[in-house]
Order: sequence, then C-alpha cells, then structure tokens
Amino acid sequence: MDNDNFFVMLQTQKGGITPMLYENEELATFATEEEAHAAAAESILGEAFGYEVFERGCGC
Repeated sequence: MDNDNFFVMLQTQKGGITPMLYENEELATFATEEEAHAAAAESILGEAFGYEVFERGCGC
C-alpha cells in the first residue's frame, strides 16, 4: 500500500457497500483523493449507485 492512503467504498444495487478491489482481490488504494474519485466514477457500481472516498488514518 505504500503511500496510497485513499480507498473507495462502492454502493451496491441492494443498498449495501463493498470496497473497490484490484483484480487480485486486494483493496484498491490511490495516492490522491482525485485518483480515487476518478477510478470510482469510472467503475460500474460507482457510476450507477454512487461511492465514497476515504483516507486511511482519518477516521474516529
């Protein structure tokens, strides 16, 4: 994960959420918030149902 501290939670058709993953099923991480937004907006679930971008280490 190095310095890629941003990740995406995608909304699902039934109202749930799921993390955005790489093809190898590891958590997809991004160096910037802008990169995370761009990737999420281009994903099928993100485009259809929405998403949220989070930064690791910034939660409660």
